[in-house]
Amino acid sequence: MSNKLRLIILAAGKGTRMKSGLPKVLHLLRGKPMILHVLTTVLRLQAEKIYIIVGYKSGLIRKVIKEKLDKSEYNKIRFVKQERLLGTADAVKSVIPHLKKYTGNIIILCGDTPLITVSTINKLIARHIENNNSLTVLTADLPNPYGYGRIIYNQPGYASQIKEELDLSPEEKNIKEINSGIYCINSGNLVKSINKIKKNPVKKEYYLTDMVKILSDSGKKAGTLKIKNIQEIFGINTKNELDKLNN
Repeated sequence: MSNKLRLIILAAGKGTRMKSGLPKVLHLLRGKPMILHVLTTVLRLQAEKIYIIVGYKSGLIRKVIKEKLDKSEYNKIRFVKQERLLGTADAVKSVIPHLKKYTGNIIILCGDTPLITVSTINKLIARHIENNNSLTVLTADLPNPYGYGRIIYNQPGYASQIKEELDLSPEEKNIKEINSGIYCINSGNLVKSINKIKKNPVKKEYYLTDMVKILSDSGKKAGTLKIKNIQEIFGINTKNELDKLNN
């Protein structure tokens, strides 16, 4: 893949369900902090820059990453502070000032999905480019999709929106295809769509998933790529989930 690529890794949250003072992305999976699993993977993509959005105990996250990476790898990373933890869209918005002269594609993913592979990310980029999409979402079918945002289609292969569990109709709750939280998006479309996202009235946060509806409603193509290995997109939210992967 071309090195005309940048990445954004969301790592600002405390991870309250871990019931620990340690930032969620620093919990150990197979002896290595979760975020280092993600970084080890994405560094193989040869992207020109990697933005890590930090918030809770940001200094500790920086310290751990600096200690574990070599200098050339570390020099690709820019830490961006999310001043107010107001949701995923607010987090990504903090990177926008760094993208002023950049016109390529951006991969957005989470620091707590440590099993994502280079192969899957490359397939996502390829689908995005081949279909000339404005945004491409990585998805998967789950036997029990409760709690996940569901993919709503307006035509085969193209999403009209991602609806969160609370907003689903009884029929939509039967949809098995879920949002992984991993996206490929052109920087121009990211800037335009993120500035239109409004605060969710219930959660009082800005949801990155709203990008899909904003782009689709404006006639842009929001494509999807469905993967079979659902383990790759598992986000670790509790110590129990972490223990299962460690065993």
